[in-house]
Amino acid sequence: MTLLESRKRKNLILFFFALSLSPFIYLFFDESSLSNFWLRVANLFGFIGAVLIIWQFILGVRGFSKWLTHDYDWVIKIHTFLGINSVLFIVLHPMMEFMVYQRELNYLFELNFSNTYEAYLSYGKIGFYLFLLVWLSSSILRKAIKYRVWLYIHYFSYLMLFFILLHPLKIGSILQSNILVYSYWILICILAFLIILLKILDVFNITNKRFTLIEIKNYPGDTFTLKYKPLDGKFTNIKPGQYFYIKNSFISEAHPFSILEFNEDTGELTFGVKKLGKYSAGLSNSQVSDIHYLDGPFGEFTFEGHNSDPKVILAGGIGITPFYELVSRFGDSNTYLFYANKNIDSALYRSKFKELLGKNYFDFVIEKEGPKENVFCEIISSRKIKELLNNYNLNEFKFFICGSPGFTKAMIECLKEVGVTRKNIYIEEFEY
Repeated sequence: MTLLESRKRKNLILFFFALSLSPFIYLFFDESSLSNFWLRVANLFGFIGAVLIIWQFILGVRGFSKWLTHDYDWVIKIHTFLGINSVLFIVLHPMMEFMVYQRELNYLFELNFSNTYEAYLSYGKIGFYLFLLVWLSSSILRKAIKYRVWLYIHYFSYLMLFFILLHPLKIGSILQSNILVYSYWILICILAFLIILLKILDVFNITNKRFTLIEIKNYPGDTFTLKYKPLDGKFTNIKPGQYFYIKNSFISEAHPFSILEFNEDTGELTFGVKKLGKYSAGLSNSQVSDIHYLDGPFGEFTFEGHNSDPKVILAGGIGITPFYELVSRFGDSNTYLFYANKNIDSALYRSKFKELLGKNYFDFVIEKEGPKENVFCEIISSRKIKELLNNYNLNEFKFFICGSPGFTKAMIECLKEVGVTRKNIYIEEFEY
């Protein structure tokens, strides 16, 4: 999939998103469906909030979204945006309903299943409680809680979706007044069911491929490489800079890792990993012949560099992994690599990069080293970038950055200081 095709598909996704809201917005202006203006507003907010959540689910299923676009980073951003901003509509819906019917706030926390109306209203309340739990953990508390805690709380969103979809079926004023809109809501429910089914297939690896580990190598600095060969057929159309999700057991979590090397003929994949957390540390204990489950490829990082255009790579530590295939396939005399590490020994694939780039390869290390060509015992700085590229107009280059969040932020600032425009700066920012 080319960048142009990917952009067209993204625009198509946004178009269908807007289209999915149109029936409810249309009925808002139809007074025959509901005469009370504020009740129409309350209903509209409820339906918009529900549709935002459904789209969040659709885009959150990798097995589906990867057929829409490789740019899963963009998908995650939209997914996060919808989840965080749907709170406005979800919260205002019951508040405005209470205002119209003159209910006390404590009524929101009273569950009653004595009759159809109260039962379906209570389903909405339960969905609201679960939404607040998931929303708070994903927005306000996300940085304060551990990843696994957040993940387990996030599982409640499936139960939340069930109650939100069920809530208006018997008591939704707009739904009951228009058979076409009611049918549309049933269609949405069916779509949500299919998306959840696809997510279950993801969990049980139906959409993944099995790979066996054929080599594991350890490097200084808690870094290691994993080399796999396919068991269920190889992945095709892999491009430099992309990444895969790896599960190290049938029911384990899936975490993203950039491809270090790939062989199009054999389908073998190599990943560079740094032990930064519990999952990556566990991955380092894998044994040759272990079977892991891979899903991908994802991402469009470095696609703008898949040509002979001049490029500069700024990599920090394990952030070097997206660049080996880029350099080996598209690197030339106009390609420069600035590689920052604690010491020389920590520089992954250093000899290979030096062989490919020669004098265009530069090491930046913290620990003192003896005099060596193109080795600098300092951090990458705007001064050094300007000094080493002083024969060029820097905006003739495309700059690719990958490293820790702090490294990425520092490099962007350095490039701004030397006059590089933002459109010429590309960063890797996948997350999970």
